[in-house]
Amino acid sequence: MSFRAAREGRAAVKILTDLTFSITIAGLLLASSSAMFAATLDTSARPLGVLASGVAVGLSGIYVGTVARLRHARRHGDRAR
Repeated sequence: MSFRAAREGRAAVKILTDLTFSITIAGLLLASSSAMFAATLDTSARPLGVLASGVAVGLSGIYVGTVARLRHARRHGDRAR
């Protein structure tokens, strides 16, 4: 791996582990899944909308929680468990 590729990889990790970025992505994911749920409400694809909404809520919580825990561990010198 070249030095440039390593530096770009670190930049990507830094962005993906930013708390503001994770909250923004989680909000966008929730908004899009809510739109899908609303669009499928009176159709035969309603279970798909419910599933998408549930998965989006779960993944959003996991992502934001993981980033917040990583930030806490970095600030306090704890190891992420």
